[in-house]
Amino acid sequence: MAREAIRREPGFHPPLEGLAVPGLLLLASSLQFLSGDVAGLYIRFGLDPLTVEAGHIGGLLTYMFVHQTVFHAASMVLMSLVVAPPVARLFEAGWRRWVGVFSFFIICGVIAGAGFCAAHPHQNTLLIGSSGAVAGLFGGAARSLVRGRAGLGPILSPVAIFLAAAWGVINLVAAGVSLGGGGQFNDYGWEAHAAGFLSGLLLIGPWKRVLSWHPRLGRREESPTV
Repeated sequence: MAREAIRREPGFHPPLEGLAVPGLLLLASSLQFLSGDVAGLYIRFGLDPLTVEAGHIGGLLTYMFVHQTVFHAASMVLMSLVVAPPVARLFEAGWRRWVGVFSFFIICGVIAGAGFCAAHPHQNTLLIGSSGAVAGLFGGAARSLVRGRAGLGPILSPVAIFLAAAWGVINLVAAGVSLGGGGQFNDYGWEAHAAGFLSGLLLIGPWKRVLSWHPRLGRREESPTV
């Protein structure tokens, strides 16, 4: 009966765990923009490759929760509202789902930030925003749209390839808008977006298997997913 219920869980009734990620981003953004020191906070908590090279790696986590503008923050909340629920459904309901979706978000964000730092060695630049982590959720969600073993489609499925191409086009268009507004291509942080998406696409399967392990049973319990 429980398995039947999970299979029939409608897409427009997202699991609470999937809503918690955009809720967290909304809370962090609200606190930032109500603080009266928006720029000071993102300068303090943003990711600077030089700081990371010096051994201070806290920015790899904190940069995800500060944004430059209300539009920047709102777009990330809305995008995470779309992609976090299908990722959450890939994990077994209960604490594994809570841990799964939050840890996956953080892991992808850290990898996205590390990719940005690797692309900008010895440079005094700043990366802010949750777009790299959200890109990881997008990559994971792309695998969930094609049903295969353990609720995942293959990495090179037509849908996953299409969404990867679409993600690339979206980033090129957005970078072009940034260039048109007088910015620089590097200002857009496309390296973080690419690293985040690829990490999500590649790691959702292994991470799901890790969190499906039941020590007492000595096996992985693959729950049906939507």
